Amino acid sequence: MKPAPRGAVASIVGVTSVATFLSNLSSTGTYLAAPEITRALGVAQPAAIVTVIAYLVPFAVVMPVIAKLGDAFGHKRLLLAGLGL
Repeated sequence: MKPAPRGAVASIVGVTSVATFLSNLSSTGTYLAAPEITRALGVAQPAAIVTVIAYLVPFAVVMPVIAKLGDAFGHKRLLLAGLGL
């Protein structure tokens, strides 16, 4: 098997790095917004934490489904489709 061209490896690392960054940015933004949610809505801190958890639970629920779809259709194709959204 021939090694992948240097440009291909750089592209793969770049795309996966951007995907990881965007995923982490999304969840981190929710954590950072919790104090503002508490102040704006006039609710206690536990209620704001429930909001954060309610935001993150669908990600955990959908993950096994996406893994199965990746097995069926190809992980690369699914990653590119997700990044395209």
